[in-house]
Amino acid sequence: MWRTARHEFAQWQRSWAGAAAEFTGTEHPIAVVTAGKIAGDDPAHGEMQAELAALSSRSRHDVVAGAGHEELVITPEYAARVAQSIEWVRAEAVALADTDG
Repeated sequence: MWRTARHEFAQWQRSWAGAAAEFTGTEHPIAVVTAGKIAGDDPAHGEMQAELAALSSRSRHDVVAGAGHEELVITPEYAARVAQSIEWVRAEAVALADTDG
């Protein structure tokens, strides 16, 4: 499994490295939801999630303590946190559209 993951990551780096280097960020709202168990077990994963959130000046990074990856969508209390993040993005997008329009 990890060999496949390393291969996929290497392929991603080869295929997107140029575009990623040119990306200067965005104002579009981004919410990154990280399963707390995963972030605790794999600090590099948590760092990458934080980097994703940093791609926008309008972002938030929600670490859901106690949640595993699948639990984020199958456990009601954790799924509610995901829904809150989605609602935040929707509200921010509406606010952004209102200021542009």
